[in-house]
Amino acid sequence: MTWTEALDRYGTDKPDLRFEMLLHDLSDIFAVTEVKAFSAPTVKAMRVRGGASLSRARLDELTDQAKGLGAKGLAWFRITADGLDSPLAKFLNETESAAVAAVDDAEVGDIVFCVADEYADACHVLGAIRTTLGSPRSARDRISTSGSRSSRCSKVSTRTATFKRPTIRSRCRIPTTWT
Repeated sequence: MTWTEALDRYGTDKPDLRFEMLLHDLSDIFAVTEVKAFSAPTVKAMRVRGGASLSRARLDELTDQAKGLGAKGLAWFRITADGLDSPLAKFLNETESAAVAAVDDAEVGDIVFCVADEYADACHVLGAIRTTLGSPRSARDRISTSGSRSSRCSKVSTRTATFKRPTIRSRCRIPTTWT
């Protein structure tokens, strides 16, 4: 996987592959939008399976996290049987609504997050939100990460290695077993 592909699909150059939650580009759909929240060079979206159960307080925390990372905001759309449920849903036209609802084959009970910004910023912000929601430490976000692959280090030895760079010395733990 190239650096560009990793940034485009996962929002980071070192993606956590234990969960899917891929980023999708909606820039073409929102290129001529009348919604100011999406008037940016790049609009990236990410579906979170079962994420419609996230509370409004948690969504506000994620929005604050996105703003702290430099985004202008974080748009979210719950997928319901009646369509999209979001403060921004009423401003979208039919094409835009259909595109958001179709992100990664979203189903009822899912949520779609969108960030509109410069390319690298939009990818970075959604990548951070992806990592936050997919992290095993995020136990309060009981979302499904089905379709995930086991790509993590299960044991780490206590041995250390020193890597020398021209001006920087750093120590890291060496994994002994991968699963």
